[in-house]
Order: sequence, then structure tokens, then C-alpha cells
Amino acid sequence: MCSSDLGDISTWWQSPPISRGRKYNRVDLEIDLLQSFQVAYVVVTMADSPRPGVWALEKSLDNGSSWTPWQYFASNDAECQRYFNMHADERIIADDTVTCSTEFSKVLPLEGGEIFVALTTGRPSQNNIQESQVMLNWLTATNIRIRLMQTKTMLGHLMSVAQGDNTVTRRYYYAIKEISIGGRCVCNGHAYICPASPLDPNILQCDCQHGTTGLNCDECMDGYRQKKDRKSVV
Repeated sequence: MCSSDLGDISTWWQSPPISRGRKYNRVDLEIDLLQSFQVAYVVVTMADSPRPGVWALEKSLDNGSSWTPWQYFASNDAECQRYFNMHADERIIADDTVTCSTEFSKVLPLEGGEIFVALTTGRPSQNNIQESQVMLNWLTATNIRIRLMQTKTMLGHLMSVAQGDNTVTRRYYYAIKEISIGGRCVCNGHAYICPASPLDPNILQCDCQHGTTGLNCDECMDGYRQKKDRKSVV
């Protein structure tokens, strides 16, 4: 963590600059949610560096054993094709469509920039999420990974190499002040709240109803049995 020399008590995470090696263009940050959540949005706020030029927001459904993309980010269509094999800013046609956005990869602001990733906005089922199993699966995650792939350098590193000046690349790094994640517990439609578990305060446990029990209301209580929902016909 790095703190300001001006007496500001704020702190942030910072990667090594690429002057220490171009390998630091690629840095992964992983967040363990400790259980399954339906994530609605992810907000990344930068510190004293620009927003990343190229990166990917990914999720895991199996505690980090495997990963799938939520959204890609790049500066232009050429970078979207080069890094992610898709065109920039394509139209969302399904609840689980992955896109490559160019909105948040601009040079400015040079620091303090914000990236707001809304995982429901613009999707076919954004107004009736509970009715779409595809959407519910799309939002569900146990882990989140931010895969940083290219710093925003404004091509100054090419000039520094040509002039034999490596001091420029010392200013190219990632600095993130805050990551905010919004979502809710996965309760399978059998709970309205999920307070802290009495066994582990770091875990949220659904306050189950309808004869269900378990962390996510995915089990039947003693004396109950699993039964398929039946819809009445009028």
C-alpha cells in the first residue's frame, strides 16, 4: 500500500512500474467473495495513475478454479480485436453477452478516474431479472478477477526507448484506490434478508423461508421434501 506524502491518510494499491520490466503490464487482482453472490455492479476508482488501457473483468463460479469473462476493456476497436478477438462496443443481444468497451480507457483523467461496470444495464432481462435463469447465472460469482493487461502510456515509452531515457517508464503503473462491489446473496427465492452467520461473521446466511434451510436456502428442512413448482392453469 502507498500513502501520500502530503499528510493525506488515504491509501491505495500500486503495481511495480514497467521500468522494472514489461511483465508488469500484466497484473492480476483476485477478490474472494467467500460465498456465492449475485453481483449487480463493480466500481474501480484509480489513485494517481490513469485508468488501464486494456483489461478484463472476470468471474469464477467455483472458488477460483476456472474463470469466465464479464466484460473486456480497450482503447479502440483494433485493441479489442487484438486482445479479445471481438469488435469494440458491439450490441448486447443476450443476458450473457460479453462486450469490449472503449468508454473507460481514455487517457484523461490522469488520476482519480472511475470505472463503473453495471452488469445488468442494457440486457434483455434487466427489468425482470428473477424471470431469467440466464441472467441469474450471469450475475452469480464466488470470486472476481481484474486482469490488467496494458497500462495507459500515451506511447511515451516508445520515445523514451528511442532517446535512451528510461525515466519515463517509471511513471507507468496501475494504482487503484478503491474497488466497490454491489450485489446480494443467492437465496434461491426463499429469503428476503441474509444477516451474518452465527457461526462465521464473515459469511452471510440467508434467512430461509418456505421450509428451506442451508447457507443459500438450497436444502429442505427436516420433515420437508423437494418438490417441483406447479403452475395452476386457469
